[in-house]
Amino acid sequence: MPGVAAATITDFNNWTLLEDPPHANFSSSVDSSSQVTLAASGALPSGTDIAYQSFDGFDAAGSTGGWAFDPNSDFSVSIGFDLSFTGGLGGFTIGFGIGEDRDGTDSAGVILASMNGSPAAYAGVGRENDNDVPAVGIGATVQSTGRFIVTYDQALGDVTVGVSTDGDDVIDGAPGLLSGMKAMWDGEMLGVSFFARGDNGVFSFSGGGADAVFTDLRVLSGSAIELPVTVPEPSAIVLAVLGVFGVALAGRRRRRRAGHGADRLERAG
Repeated sequence: MPGVAAATITDFNNWTLLEDPPHANFSSSVDSSSQVTLAASGALPSGTDIAYQSFDGFDAAGSTGGWAFDPNSDFSVSIGFDLSFTGGLGGFTIGFGIGEDRDGTDSAGVILASMNGSPAAYAGVGRENDNDVPAVGIGATVQSTGRFIVTYDQALGDVTVGVSTDGDDVIDGAPGLLSGMKAMWDGEMLGVSFFARGDNGVFSFSGGGADAVFTDLRVLSGSAIELPVTVPEPSAIVLAVLGVFGVALAGRRRRRRAGHGADRLERAG
Protein backbone atom coordinates (compact mmCIF):
# COMPACT_ATOMS: atom_id res chain seq x y z
CA MET A 1 0.00 0.00 0.00
CA PRO A 2 1.44 3.38 -0.98
CA GLY A 3 2.02 5.63 2.03
CA VAL A 4 1.34 9.31 1.47
CA ALA A 5 2.62 12.36 3.29
CA ALA A 6 0.99 12.76 6.67
CA ALA A 7 0.09 16.36 5.81
CA THR A 8 -2.44 15.19 3.21
CA ILE A 9 -4.96 13.89 5.72
CA THR A 10 -4.89 17.15 7.67
CA ASP A 11 -6.85 19.16 5.08
CA PHE A 12 -10.45 19.23 6.36
CA ASN A 13 -11.72 20.41 2.98
CA ASN A 14 -11.37 16.80 1.88
CA TRP A 15 -13.13 15.17 4.85
CA THR A 16 -16.75 13.95 4.73
CA LEU A 17 -19.64 15.32 6.79
CA LEU A 18 -21.84 12.80 8.62
CA GLU A 19 -25.21 13.55 10.24
CA ASP A 20 -26.90 10.79 12.24
CA PRO A 21 -29.66 11.78 11.87
CA PRO A 22 -29.68 15.27 10.30
CA HIS A 23 -31.21 17.89 12.60
CA ALA A 24 -32.05 21.54 12.00
CA ASN A 25 -30.40 22.58 15.28
CA PHE A 26 -27.05 21.03 14.38
CA SER A 27 -24.77 22.69 11.81
CA SER A 28 -21.19 22.48 10.56
CA SER A 29 -18.68 24.70 8.80
CA VAL A 30 -15.20 24.12 7.43
CA ASP A 31 -13.64 27.40 8.53
CA SER A 32 -10.26 26.64 6.91
CA SER A 33 -8.21 23.64 5.84
CA SER A 34 -7.24 23.14 9.48
CA GLN A 35 -10.42 24.13 11.37
CA VAL A 36 -14.01 22.87 11.56
CA THR A 37 -16.86 24.12 13.77
CA LEU A 38 -19.74 21.88 14.83
CA ALA A 39 -22.54 23.95 16.37
CA ALA A 40 -25.83 23.39 18.20
CA SER A 41 -28.52 26.06 18.41
CA GLY A 42 -31.45 24.78 20.40
CA ALA A 43 -32.62 21.48 21.83
CA LEU A 44 -31.44 18.15 20.40
CA PRO A 45 -32.76 14.63 20.93
CA SER A 46 -30.44 12.13 22.59
CA GLY A 47 -28.44 10.13 20.06
CA THR A 48 -28.18 12.97 17.52
CA ASP A 49 -24.65 13.18 16.10
CA ILE A 50 -22.76 15.37 13.66
CA ALA A 51 -19.23 14.46 12.60
CA TYR A 52 -16.48 14.51 10.00
CA GLN A 53 -14.60 11.39 8.90
CA SER A 54 -11.41 10.97 6.90
CA PHE A 55 -12.87 8.86 4.05
CA ASP A 56 -15.94 9.34 1.87
CA GLY A 57 -17.59 5.91 1.92
CA PHE A 58 -19.17 3.61 4.48
CA ASP A 59 -15.73 2.16 5.14
CA ALA A 60 -12.25 2.44 3.67
CA ALA A 61 -12.77 -0.44 1.25
CA GLY A 62 -15.87 1.24 -0.19
CA SER A 63 -14.39 4.74 -0.43
CA THR A 64 -13.41 6.61 -3.57
CA GLY A 65 -11.35 9.17 -1.67
CA GLY A 66 -9.91 10.08 1.69
CA TRP A 67 -7.37 8.48 4.00
CA ALA A 68 -7.11 5.59 6.43
CA PHE A 69 -4.52 3.71 8.47
CA ASP A 70 -3.30 0.13 8.24
CA PRO A 71 -4.26 -1.80 11.42
CA ASN A 72 -1.04 -3.81 11.06
CA SER A 73 1.07 -0.70 11.70
CA ASP A 74 1.43 1.61 14.70
CA PHE A 75 0.08 5.13 14.42
CA SER A 76 -0.89 8.09 16.58
CA VAL A 77 -3.14 11.09 15.83
CA SER A 78 -4.23 14.18 17.73
CA ILE A 79 -6.62 17.11 17.29
CA GLY A 80 -7.24 20.38 19.11
CA PHE A 81 -10.66 21.12 20.61
CA ASP A 82 -12.38 24.18 22.06
CA LEU A 83 -15.92 23.74 23.43
CA SER A 84 -17.97 26.79 24.39
CA PHE A 85 -21.62 27.39 25.31
CA THR A 86 -24.17 30.18 25.23
CA GLY A 87 -26.74 29.34 27.87
CA GLY A 88 -26.27 25.65 27.19
CA LEU A 89 -28.64 23.39 29.11
CA GLY A 90 -28.50 19.64 29.51
CA GLY A 91 -25.86 17.25 28.25
CA PHE A 92 -23.46 17.61 25.32
CA THR A 93 -20.44 15.55 24.20
CA ILE A 94 -17.56 15.93 21.78
CA GLY A 95 -15.01 13.32 20.80
CA PHE A 96 -12.26 12.01 18.54
CA GLY A 97 -11.47 8.46 17.50
CA ILE A 98 -10.64 5.75 15.00
CA GLY A 99 -12.76 3.00 13.51
CA GLU A 100 -13.51 0.81 10.54
CA ASP A 101 -16.80 2.34 9.33
CA ARG A 102 -19.03 5.40 9.55
CA ASP A 103 -21.42 3.72 12.00
CA GLY A 104 -18.71 3.26 14.63
CA THR A 105 -19.45 -0.47 14.61
CA ASP A 106 -15.90 -1.25 15.77
CA SER A 107 -14.24 1.90 17.08
CA ALA A 108 -12.20 3.47 19.85
CA GLY A 109 -11.64 7.04 20.99
CA VAL A 110 -11.77 9.76 23.61
CA ILE A 111 -14.69 12.01 24.64
CA LEU A 112 -15.37 15.13 26.68
CA ALA A 113 -18.83 15.09 28.26
CA SER A 114 -20.43 18.28 29.59
CA MET A 115 -23.45 19.29 31.66
CA ASN A 116 -25.28 22.63 31.62
CA GLY A 117 -22.47 24.34 29.73
CA SER A 118 -19.60 23.07 31.91
CA PRO A 119 -17.06 20.32 31.09
CA ALA A 120 -17.74 17.30 33.29
CA ALA A 121 -15.51 14.33 32.41
CA TYR A 122 -13.13 12.75 29.92
CA ALA A 123 -13.40 9.06 29.07
CA GLY A 124 -12.03 6.45 26.72
CA VAL A 125 -14.87 4.76 24.85
CA GLY A 126 -15.26 2.08 22.21
CA ARG A 127 -17.66 -0.21 20.39
CA GLU A 128 -17.26 -3.83 19.34
CA ASN A 129 -19.74 -5.40 16.92
CA ASP A 130 -21.92 -2.35 17.53
CA ASN A 131 -21.96 -2.90 21.31
CA ASP A 132 -20.39 -0.53 23.82
CA VAL A 133 -17.21 -1.71 25.51
CA PRO A 134 -16.68 -0.59 29.13
CA ALA A 135 -15.59 3.05 29.30
CA VAL A 136 -12.22 3.82 30.89
CA GLY A 137 -11.28 6.87 32.92
CA ILE A 138 -8.74 9.51 31.92
CA GLY A 139 -6.86 11.27 34.70
CA ALA A 140 -6.43 14.75 33.24
CA THR A 141 -7.83 18.02 34.60
CA VAL A 142 -11.19 18.45 32.89
CA GLN A 143 -11.40 21.63 30.85
CA SER A 144 -13.05 22.90 27.69
CA THR A 145 -9.88 23.23 25.58
CA GLY A 146 -6.93 20.99 24.80
CA ARG A 147 -5.94 18.22 22.44
CA PHE A 148 -7.41 14.75 22.11
CA ILE A 149 -4.76 12.05 21.47
CA VAL A 150 -5.35 8.51 20.16
CA THR A 151 -2.46 6.03 19.81
CA TYR A 152 -2.67 2.53 18.34
CA ASP A 153 -0.17 -0.25 19.13
CA GLN A 154 -0.60 -3.02 16.56
CA ALA A 155 1.64 -5.52 18.36
CA LEU A 156 -0.47 -5.40 21.52
CA GLY A 157 -3.70 -4.55 19.69
CA ASP A 158 -4.38 -1.75 22.19
CA VAL A 159 -5.58 1.83 21.81
CA THR A 160 -4.34 4.43 24.28
CA VAL A 161 -6.42 7.59 24.59
CA GLY A 162 -5.84 10.80 26.50
CA VAL A 163 -5.86 14.56 26.59
CA SER A 164 -3.17 17.21 26.46
CA THR A 165 -4.38 20.12 28.57
CA ASP A 166 -1.63 22.54 27.48
CA GLY A 167 -1.90 22.08 23.73
CA ASP A 168 1.15 19.92 23.06
CA ASP A 169 0.98 16.29 21.94
CA VAL A 170 1.84 14.69 25.29
CA ILE A 171 -0.95 13.09 27.33
CA ASP A 172 -1.40 14.76 30.72
CA GLY A 173 -2.41 12.68 33.72
CA ALA A 174 -3.27 9.00 33.43
CA PRO A 175 -4.31 7.86 29.93
CA GLY A 176 -7.13 5.44 29.22
CA LEU A 177 -6.35 2.00 27.76
CA LEU A 178 -8.75 0.13 25.48
CA SER A 179 -7.27 -3.36 25.22
CA GLY A 180 -7.44 -5.93 22.44
CA MET A 181 -9.08 -3.71 19.85
CA LYS A 182 -7.06 -5.08 16.91
CA ALA A 183 -8.90 -8.40 16.90
CA MET A 184 -12.27 -6.80 16.20
CA TRP A 185 -10.95 -4.88 13.16
CA ASP A 186 -9.96 -8.12 11.41
CA GLY A 187 -7.61 -6.34 9.03
CA GLU A 188 -10.03 -3.54 8.07
CA MET A 189 -8.36 -0.18 7.46
CA LEU A 190 -9.09 2.50 10.05
CA GLY A 191 -10.49 5.96 9.45
CA VAL A 192 -10.32 8.96 11.78
CA SER A 193 -13.30 11.06 12.90
CA PHE A 194 -14.33 13.85 15.28
CA PHE A 195 -17.87 14.58 16.39
CA ALA A 196 -20.41 16.35 18.56
CA ARG A 197 -23.40 14.63 20.17
CA GLY A 198 -26.60 16.10 21.57
CA ASP A 199 -26.41 14.33 24.95
CA ASN A 200 -23.90 13.22 27.56
CA GLY A 201 -25.10 9.65 27.85
CA VAL A 202 -27.69 10.58 30.47
CA PHE A 203 -29.23 13.97 29.62
CA SER A 204 -30.01 15.40 26.20
CA PHE A 205 -29.13 18.94 25.14
CA SER A 206 -32.29 20.86 26.05
CA GLY A 207 -31.54 24.42 24.94
CA GLY A 208 -29.07 27.20 24.28
CA GLY A 209 -26.03 27.11 22.01
CA ALA A 210 -22.84 25.10 21.78
CA ASP A 211 -19.79 25.53 19.54
CA ALA A 212 -17.23 22.75 19.19
CA VAL A 213 -14.17 23.96 17.28
CA PHE A 214 -11.71 21.30 16.10
CA THR A 215 -8.29 22.39 14.85
CA ASP A 216 -4.92 21.25 13.60
CA LEU A 217 -5.17 17.51 13.08
CA ARG A 218 -1.71 15.99 13.47
CA VAL A 219 -0.31 12.59 12.52
CA LEU A 220 2.20 12.05 15.31
CA SER A 221 3.46 8.70 14.06
CA GLY A 222 2.69 6.30 11.25
CA SER A 223 1.47 7.15 7.75
CA ALA A 224 -2.00 7.68 6.37
CA ILE A 225 -2.85 5.74 3.21
CA GLU A 226 -4.60 7.53 0.37
CA LEU A 227 -7.85 5.95 -0.84
CA PRO A 228 -8.83 4.20 -2.95
CA VAL A 229 -6.04 1.66 -2.65
CA THR A 230 -5.42 0.37 -6.17
CA VAL A 231 -4.49 -3.26 -6.72
CA PRO A 232 -3.20 -4.32 -10.18
CA GLU A 233 -5.66 -6.40 -12.24
CA PRO A 234 -4.74 -10.11 -12.41
CA SER A 235 -4.13 -9.75 -16.16
CA ALA A 236 -1.62 -6.97 -15.49
CA ILE A 237 0.19 -9.15 -12.98
CA VAL A 238 0.29 -12.05 -15.48
CA LEU A 239 1.67 -9.80 -18.21
CA ALA A 240 4.33 -8.47 -15.86
CA VAL A 241 5.39 -12.01 -14.92
CA LEU A 242 5.46 -13.08 -18.58
CA GLY A 243 7.59 -10.04 -19.33
CA VAL A 244 10.12 -11.14 -16.72
CA PHE A 245 10.20 -14.66 -18.18
CA GLY A 246 10.58 -13.17 -21.65
CA VAL A 247 13.65 -11.23 -20.59
CA ALA A 248 15.12 -14.35 -18.98
CA LEU A 249 14.49 -16.49 -22.07
CA ALA A 250 15.96 -13.87 -24.36
CA GLY A 251 19.08 -13.82 -22.22
CA ARG A 252 19.39 -17.60 -22.49
CA ARG A 253 19.00 -17.48 -26.28
CA ARG A 254 21.72 -14.84 -26.58
CA ARG A 255 24.07 -16.93 -24.46
CA ARG A 256 23.39 -19.99 -26.62
CA ARG A 257 24.06 -18.12 -29.86
CA ALA A 258 27.30 -16.78 -28.45
CA GLY A 259 28.30 -20.32 -27.49
CA HIS A 260 27.58 -21.71 -30.95
CA GLY A 261 29.70 -18.95 -32.52
CA ALA A 262 32.64 -19.84 -30.30
CA ASP A 263 32.33 -23.51 -31.32
CA ARG A 264 32.42 -22.61 -35.03
CA LEU A 265 35.51 -20.44 -34.56
CA GLU A 266 37.21 -23.23 -32.65
CA ARG A 267 36.47 -25.75 -35.45
CA ALA A 268 37.67 -23.31 -38.09
CA GLY A 269 40.93 -22.83 -36.23
